[in-house]
Amino acid sequence: MVDHRAAHGSLWVSTAAVWMMGALGVQFLFGMYVNLFVSIPMHATALLSPMGSMGGMMNMAGTSPLVMLHGLWGLGLAAGGFIVGMGALAARRAHLVAAAGVGWLAILVAGWAGLQFLMAGQHDAMSYTMAVGWLVAMLAYLVIAREQPAL
Repeated sequence: MVDHRAAHGSLWVSTAAVWMMGALGVQFLFGMYVNLFVSIPMHATALLSPMGSMGGMMNMAGTSPLVMLHGLWGLGLAAGGFIVGMGALAARRAHLVAAAGVGWLAILVAGWAGLQFLMAGQHDAMSYTMAVGWLVAMLAYLVIAREQPAL
């Protein structure tokens, strides 16, 4: 007997993964624009408030609204990745859960690297980590998007 709820769930997860890939593509374009055309102060840590990073991020947004948009889009990606992971759990497909977990973790690592890049002096290693995180997330969601539900 076929579990139609699980099949419908894997179709939903597959569709959500396609949307995540599109959102990752937009994030890539935002990141490339920021990298090529936005001048970020070399010592961004001087912009940080003593109470933490939120004040620093608000100050950083004064550099370019696109920097703030890039960060907010990344938060949206993290939320979307979590939702895809919950959908994969509901679909009860272990390989989808694994791929969704890898994708979500890659987004979180890329976001962490982005914060480090802004706050710790724009190190090339953090830029590389963002790029690798983006690539791993894109590949993870590609694996999910290629899933065909067993009807």
